[in-house]
Amino acid sequence: MKNETVKEIEILNCPFCNGIAEEEAYRHTMRVRCIECLAGVNGDFLTEEDIENNDIDWKKFGQSARIKWNQRVL
Repeated sequence: MKNETVKEIEILNCPFCNGIAEEEAYRHTMRVRCIECLAGVNGDFLTEEDIENNDIDWKKFGQSARIKWNQRVL
């Protein structure tokens, strides 16, 4: 993934309980999860090759979970 300008995306409240959602970082993915009811969604997944080569645009990678969470909410 190449470095690009990525606009910051706000995480919307949970569509089920209106609770606050937060991001969680894992080795292969980012996750957005409601801290109240624990509903959640994973972002894009990385391969081991991406991680080993450090060929990652971390900001863009982190936004993928936010985009999926917010699309599900709308």
